[in-house]
Amino acid sequence: MEKEGATVESVIVNNGLIERAGNLQDCLHFLNGRSYEKIDLAGKTILPGFIDSHLHLIGHGEKLEKVNLSVATTKKEVRLLLQAASLKNDVVIAEGFHEDLTTDGEISKADLDVWFPLQPVILIRRCYHTILLNECAMHKYKLADWDIPEKEIGKDINGQLNGYIYEGTMQRLRKLLQTYPLQLLERYIEAGIRDANSYGITSLVSEDLSYYGDWAPTLQAFTNTLYKTDNPSMKLHLLAHHTVWKKVDEQGFFDHPPHPYLSIGSVKFFLDGSLGSRTAYLKQQYSDDTNNYGIRNFSEQQLEAEVQNVRKSKRTVAFHIIGDAAFEMAVSVLKKYPPVIENQKDRLIHLSMLPEDGIEKLRGMPIVLDLQPIFYSSDFAWIKERIGSDRLPFAYLLATFVRNGFICGGSSDAPIETINPWEGIYAAIERKPMDQPAQRESLTLYEAIYLYTKGSAQTIGSQCGEIRAGYAADFQIYETDPFHVAKEQVRHLRPNQLFVNGEIISYATSL
Repeated sequence: MEKEGATVESVIVNNGLIERAGNLQDCLHFLNGRSYEKIDLAGKTILPGFIDSHLHLIGHGEKLEKVNLSVATTKKEVRLLLQAASLKNDVVIAEGFHEDLTTDGEISKADLDVWFPLQPVILIRRCYHTILLNECAMHKYKLADWDIPEKEIGKDINGQLNGYIYEGTMQRLRKLLQTYPLQLLERYIEAGIRDANSYGITSLVSEDLSYYGDWAPTLQAFTNTLYKTDNPSMKLHLLAHHTVWKKVDEQGFFDHPPHPYLSIGSVKFFLDGSLGSRTAYLKQQYSDDTNNYGIRNFSEQQLEAEVQNVRKSKRTVAFHIIGDAAFEMAVSVLKKYPPVIENQKDRLIHLSMLPEDGIEKLRGMPIVLDLQPIFYSSDFAWIKERIGSDRLPFAYLLATFVRNGFICGGSSDAPIETINPWEGIYAAIERKPMDQPAQRESLTLYEAIYLYTKGSAQTIGSQCGEIRAGYAADFQIYETDPFHVAKEQVRHLRPNQLFVNGEIISYATSL
């Protein structure tokens, strides 16, 4: 991935690093008679290991074990999935829900009340910014007694509660739904890593430390998982949520992480919500929801104080930004309080909507961008209705970021989307023809693969993502050259072998 069209014939690996990459004769000459073990790939194609630059690994592992409604297309199918889960659980919790899930109408609290009049049911929206509860669940968790901000609880046209809760209230409820003992967290991490490995992912950036009880056992679960083998199959770079980062820092883990394959980077802030939930913070009201501008999770003064506090410890920030108003807040505070150490960079995650002058405002800022190409495909059905045609040219930008020289990483935001990088790559090269700006945002296959390899590596300052001397020997092996398959087949590619630091990884036992 050094440049488009560049290939190598042979690679020398020593102590987990690429020592030489070039043609066979050059590599043999470089060895100069040293003994070596030869692995003949017999014409197969080798790519750098994929790097997912933003996801939630524990959440992904948990989703693999939970009821997943995304496979349903009708209310009957949803009901059957929930009924099956109700036989094994006192409280039915399902993921993958959204308003356009079923072709025979939107699932409502009224539906859940009819299906489950005596059992609590909780549907977590696919964006993880909204929950739908039935009456029994609302009663069990005593929501009527909660002090809930007006914008964080849904009501129908008659002013009655409709079962929806949003953002901070949703996160508050999630923490009550389940306890997470250390062994369970390790199981979710292991499941998530195995699944990621199966798609060629060898490194990832994950944000998990504030959702599963105290941060310390969660970090311990990551550490324990990595120490279960001498050759871990995944390199982990963690973000620390703004509610826990200070304690993590006080224990010295930012500068001295507990495992060689684990690092801790920026401090994560959710500035707003999601477009799907209509909680992303917009400058103008939602086109399909009059007088709703979304939700901002911080006032400007609060955000400035938080960032100043982070800068005092010489750390960087990572901002979840969906709406254009959230973008304006982020740019304003970051220009006012930039990183204090030379070459430090802050992370901007998602950037789903920019104001018209957004690119110009970003130029020259010390930032990296975490992009999710698959968001456009997932939101395609309703996004025009949600934000209107006038704002569409400034939404879901991709090629604009890449070709304007910004450091960009490709990511899934799993468990919100599939962790499969090839689905993201396909979404990047085959944008649905909603309008001309959407077509201009398509990437070439090389650009898209670069996004998930070298691009993502650059966002965390990691020496990987290229088959080049001095870089980590993280590879994935394919029977077919991805650059010589039909475009529609790209999303179906799977590696048949994986190397991490030069060690062969077995998916069945990978950790």
